[in-house]
Amino acid sequence: MVLRNRARVQATRAEMLNIATVISLYDADNDTFPVGATIGGLETVLETGRYMENCPTTDGWGNDYTYDGAAATYTLTSEGDGTTEIVITNGVFVGE
Repeated sequence: MVLRNRARVQATRAEMLNIATVISLYDADNDTFPVGATIGGLETVLETGRYMENCPTTDGWGNDYTYDGAAATYTLTSEGDGTTEIVITNGVFVGE
């Protein structure tokens, strides 16, 4: 069970880092992060802008990511296993 959880953490971190990289590309092109407060909104912006095909919306545990973005800052969060969150703010992991 511990190994399975560790694998989920690593997979989720990798996926979140990929999303953060794409958000940085969007910012470089538009001089703003995608603005919105849902993962669905982020998914729409990244996919319709052709920044990412099939933007992941769920983490390794099947939980929806949460996204909160403003022009100058964003936070992407995974609830993780329910005891520890995984958080990226402006491309940097800040908590687990």
